Amino acid sequence: TAGSVVRVGSNSATGKSSEVWNLATGKRVGTIRKLALEGSEVFAISGDGAYFAAQPAHEHLLGVYDVAASKPLGGIKIEDWSGLKFVAFGVENRLVAFDDNRLKVYTMPDGNLVSTSEELDTWSGFEHAAMSPGGKYVAVHGRDGLESKIRLFNILTGYCDAQLALTREQDRCDGLAFTPNGEQLFLLTAGSRTQIHKFDMATGQQTGTMGLSADADQFTRYSSKFYDGPRLAVFPDGARVMLSGMYVFDAVSGDYLLQLPEDVKYWVGIVGDEQLAVLNGNKLVPWTLRAE
Repeated sequence: TAGSVVRVGSNSATGKSSEVWNLATGKRVGTIRKLALEGSEVFAISGDGAYFAAQPAHEHLLGVYDVAASKPLGGIKIEDWSGLKFVAFGVENRLVAFDDNRLKVYTMPDGNLVSTSEELDTWSGFEHAAMSPGGKYVAVHGRDGLESKIRLFNILTGYCDAQLALTREQDRCDGLAFTPNGEQLFLLTAGSRTQIHKFDMATGQQTGTMGLSADADQFTRYSSKFYDGPRLAVFPDGARVMLSGMYVFDAVSGDYLLQLPEDVKYWVGIVGDEQLAVLNGNKLVPWTLRAE
């Protein structure tokens, strides 16, 4: 199933823990303990749930955790004083870290640095990044001088394989997500209008712009203190998108479909075309979109 590995709980302070579950097998992979991540917004879990990586707030270290063994593997020193802007796991469980200037790729579990992209002296204004479904490419939105672009980095080589030129209205990025089949990339922009711009990955060309029938501020804010997922997510069939872990829209018409009810306090992932995994008390259960 899509998003079959989920992390439940919080490591916001010392003494708190989170668990990693594989929803496809119904088994717990392991528990993450003794990590204080209060204020941290940079963390990721591998697709098989084997590894968890996070940069604690105000620390120049990327910590890596062996989930099954419930123990830390060590830390990777962060060279840039400004810290990391993005971290994710890709193909072959390679750990990808992006700061303002470079993309760095590490092998797991040894933490060896295997590739570093060229330094992008004119690259600034990092907004958002997204890992492709196959885990081979990272799409990064940012500025190159006066122009905004999306660059596609190959994590096996460390090179930028392609660039997508953007229009002025696409300067701002409030979310970036691939469709589950990897054929399209969605760019969310909010401002006077909330729109999703669609790009074809085979050609690099924009295929359309979808205006959302919604108020920008309402639907792009993070809706819950429990939610630490992406601003924009696409359902497996590509028919719907979710904003801020709470609001669902039709991915073709842009029509607003539903908002998660108030009693769904904590959702942990999209697991099907019409299903989310949510936490109800101490149980992880499915929630169907039709059951609004």
